[in-house]
Amino acid sequence: MLTPYGKREIILSIVFASLLFGVCFVLFVITGSSVFKYLISVPLLIILFTLFFFRDPKRKITYRDCAILSPCDGYVTHIDTAEEPYFFKGKAQRVSIFMTMFDVHVQRSPINGEVIFLEHHPGQFLNAQKEASLSKNENNVIGIKTDYGFPILVKQIAGVFARRIVCRVNKGDRITQGEKIGMVKFGSRGEIWLPLDVEFEVLVKKGEHVKGGLTVLGRVKNCP
Repeated sequence: MLTPYGKREIILSIVFASLLFGVCFVLFVITGSSVFKYLISVPLLIILFTLFFFRDPKRKITYRDCAILSPCDGYVTHIDTAEEPYFFKGKAQRVSIFMTMFDVHVQRSPINGEVIFLEHHPGQFLNAQKEASLSKNENNVIGIKTDYGFPILVKQIAGVFARRIVCRVNKGDRITQGEKIGMVKFGSRGEIWLPLDVEFEVLVKKGEHVKGGLTVLGRVKNCP
């Protein structure tokens, strides 16, 4: 299954690969060089990689009361307290996840609630593995008022190859745990932020690989 967010890129990859195949084939016929013979396989690899990147496998989402699910696939890089300037406007709890080029990049809501805040911020396109990318790269922030009364923030951060953040929710929308909310194309990062006064028991550790909508990042203690 492919995500509709990649339709444009898939079409462009097919067009580009077809042109490249034609050029390599003509040059092979003219020159007879084995270099062009082997290059003919490159267009196929381009198409296969694009289809692989925009895959969207079906997932059975099980509702988990008081749990915060991972918003994306990837490796946990930060479990800390940091400054969040847009929604909380101060220090907040953060779990940050780096998505490699081989991870599924569709992102999901970590919890049930209503979108009460939505802002896109232009920025740089630094390598998403670098610390500076967390604050300087293009990003999109989605503030959610959860059904338990406390707010939570989902942050989509662009990477070095990413040039478009897709967000499919709007302010005022009600979203459910595990629901698809968008993606960031070609390498990126996803984060969840919670207020300091929310007792959040983290159930993952740095370096762990998590899956969007499936892995429980943690549980909120004493939620109503």
